[in-house]
Amino acid sequence: MEDFMRHKPAKFTCKATPDEADAWLCECEKIFGVIECSEAQKLTFATFLLVTEAEYWWMGMWQQMQTREEEVNWVNFRKKFVEKYFPDIAKHEREAKFLTLQQGSMLVQAYVEKFEYLARFYSQTVTKEWCCRKFEGGLKHELRHFIAKSVEQLEIGHSKVSRSQKTSAEDRQQKKPYSRPPSSSQKLWCYNCGGEHLRRDCTQSAGSGGNSASTRASHSFISHDCVKNLGLSTRDLGCELIVSTLASGQGSTISACVGCSMEVKGRRFKANLICLPLEGLDVILGMNWLSSNHIAIDYGRHRVVFPESKGFELISTHKALKEIEEGTT
Repeated sequence: MEDFMRHKPAKFTCKATPDEADAWLCECEKIFGVIECSEAQKLTFATFLLVTEAEYWWMGMWQQMQTREEEVNWVNFRKKFVEKYFPDIAKHEREAKFLTLQQGSMLVQAYVEKFEYLARFYSQTVTKEWCCRKFEGGLKHELRHFIAKSVEQLEIGHSKVSRSQKTSAEDRQQKKPYSRPPSSSQKLWCYNCGGEHLRRDCTQSAGSGGNSASTRASHSFISHDCVKNLGLSTRDLGCELIVSTLASGQGSTISACVGCSMEVKGRRFKANLICLPLEGLDVILGMNWLSSNHIAIDYGRHRVVFPESKGFELISTHKALKEIEEGTT
């Protein structure tokens, strides 16, 4: 405990904002990494810093976990703490702020710090190139223009150097253009019945009303027609997003509906939907929506399965097989 307190960790009260709760948790974990403490010590040190109503909350939560025969350890404490003081709605709000972040009146350094902080809460896996385009798209117009001119000058200079170093044989060689894989290699899939055709050509009655939940889509989308018909407000993404779907092919978009309310099977949700010119579909709910709400897809019955209790957990196939081998039923 002395080694831990030597780093002067902050006490935590229930009056902390979600950002302050996140910062406090990050500070504790940073100290844990420095002093190399055990999992049991992490729990002891963190709970020692809880004061007033936060301490009362943990005392009540500890009793509940004992009653439910849940293991009281650092991993479960961290999970309960985040659920209490940094709930999903706070994560969604910061994800929405990241998607619409603009430099505005901020200095470049302040914009960089804000971008890096909010990027932690973006639920999708993105490439470094996408992050660079997103960052550049949020800069002031004059800065974007300056960057574009600088890149152009660098490319011209590099091109001149390369041409001077080429031999006559290399000059005759041309790079082969990128060939997009033939569309026939991609199998069509109906979001209504699962057949090998587009949903608009499906002869079976649609039970989802033009909506689809799909593990093949990483993001969640909404059609431009649906946005127009419902009169939804949109926000600028700050960059152009290129998306490819089986139903509509490849398309681009620069807008999204942030915090869009929806109802699925009598349950209400909020989601960030990227606007896209979809054909035959109104909404596609992707893996980000499925995973954040712990929802599974029953392919045999063509339906989504909602968790019946808070203890419901989705696990990977690899983990399931491992637990079966260990005797889990």
